[in-house]
Amino acid sequence: MNTKIYPIALIIMVLINGLLLFKLLEHSPPKHMPRPEGPMLMEHISKKLKLNNNQEEKYFKLAKNHGAAFAELEQQEQKLIHTYFNFLNDDVPNLEDQKLVLDQLKTIETRKIQMTYAHFEQLKLMCSDAQLIHFVGIMKEIINVLTKKSGEIPPPPRD
Repeated sequence: MNTKIYPIALIIMVLINGLLLFKLLEHSPPKHMPRPEGPMLMEHISKKLKLNNNQEEKYFKLAKNHGAAFAELEQQEQKLIHTYFNFLNDDVPNLEDQKLVLDQLKTIETRKIQMTYAHFEQLKLMCSDAQLIHFVGIMKEIINVLTKKSGEIPPPPRD
């Protein structure tokens, strides 16, 4: 009697394993949304704050100006970083020049932070009382983007 149960149990186990394997392959893990940046971030903010057409036009102009100024600062920063690491090629490091470059990098980073703060301060001034309720949530998302805080905003999907 026991010998008849083994083939039946084997067939049932193979079917269960096949079904589980099918379910696992059929339902791949959900894809994460990429981190919003640039125009995608502008649209995201506009939608979350429910900006009207006039506000949206002003905000997009403000955001484009901010992006252009920010890009210019980042370009300066990249040149300074390149200059700083090129000091490694010198036989005798010039500590005064290194300090000067580091001070310039600190100044640029400070300007980037202050400029971004002013940008969002201007956005806040554009908002109505009803929109300000959503502003707090937007700023939490923005701070996570600015600090590249992982865990809060999932990474883009892998292909």
